[in-house]
Amino acid sequence: MRQGAGAPAGQNVAVTNSGGGTLTAVTAAVSYAQGDGWLTVAAAGSGNSQTLANTVIPGTLAPGVYTATVNVTASGASSASYSVRFAVTASDVTLSSLDVTPATIVVNTHASQLFTAVAKDSDGNILDPQPAISWSVSDGQTINAANGVFTADTSAGGPYTVTAAASYGDVTKTVMATVTVVRPITVTAPAAGSVLLAGSTMTVTWTVMPDKTDTGIMIEVSPDGGETWARLTPEAINNDDAAVYDGNTGTFSWTVQSPVVVEGGAQVGLYSENARVRVSAPYAQMVTYDEAGPLSIRPADNPVAVPYLPHGENGASFHLVRVNDGGMTLQVRYPGRYTASITGLDGSRLGLLQGSGNAAYRIGGATVWAGAYCIRLDCSDGTTVVRPVFLAW
Repeated sequence: MRQGAGAPAGQNVAVTNSGGGTLTAVTAAVSYAQGDGWLTVAAAGSGNSQTLANTVIPGTLAPGVYTATVNVTASGASSASYSVRFAVTASDVTLSSLDVTPATIVVNTHASQLFTAVAKDSDGNILDPQPAISWSVSDGQTINAANGVFTADTSAGGPYTVTAAASYGDVTKTVMATVTVVRPITVTAPAAGSVLLAGSTMTVTWTVMPDKTDTGIMIEVSPDGGETWARLTPEAINNDDAAVYDGNTGTFSWTVQSPVVVEGGAQVGLYSENARVRVSAPYAQMVTYDEAGPLSIRPADNPVAVPYLPHGENGASFHLVRVNDGGMTLQVRYPGRYTASITGLDGSRLGLLQGSGNAAYRIGGATVWAGAYCIRLDCSDGTTVVRPVFLAW
């Protein structure tokens, strides 16, 4: 066989019984005169009708002649053996070129793009088998070295150079492609670090690329750094909406309120020191987006972040605060999901809620009496924190 070509066709050896009785299952052991591991022998059949399937696996064997001896045994029978011989000749086919697809492309932030390469000989024929292709990309960008999947980050930039490399025999070839990352949508407000109070207006502004035709903008808010999202726009905002767009710049205003409804229909408190806003738009069957944050969203009657005291070994902490209208707010800090309940000493439940991340929740009605309360926090790590809290005013 020629070096680099596919494996030769397998050969079967019949096992016969030259004596009386019936053969038990036969076994085969291979010993190599040259090389190692290039032959597999598989037994099939039973009794006096058994065969041994011989398959050569040349792999990357160098040119030369290879022989091996197969020793065949069966319980109660004398052993037998046979030889397998094959030759590897030097290949007259060399790697001449690599063709990469796509040769140049523009992708959105957050998107992925598959690059492929095909190795050919000097006559333009596709090599069979194909050599392994390795991938790399310039400027600290990300590409899977084995399968050629490029993953864009959150920043626009480029063009970046994608390099494919392959070796065939003693010949190595490389080919280059380019990829440019664009951000079709950019959130310009609110600014990171902004403090927003309940009842105030949060103004979201963004720009879209002039050569993009979107099928609608969706605006969402997250109370937990992007783990869960609540949609603020009931319907998609289109570029032709004159009330929203001025050229390529869009503006949307929302009155800050808590709780909000997240995916799945659950209500989650929005008060948080790690809130984010996301504006997304589907372009060519691919959703692209940009975010603003972190943001501080707080109750109107408690505009100053309240210090939290740790109450659990897992770092969970909470704080119960009386607000000006006679009600109270439960403020929780925990990185995961949790269920919180607040009960009075008489067993009456003032509140039961589910949330995640750092958040604050309005508890009870307009009037909450001074006294002792019990707060129970069931955390997603399986731990439970129960502590009494005393309110006096």
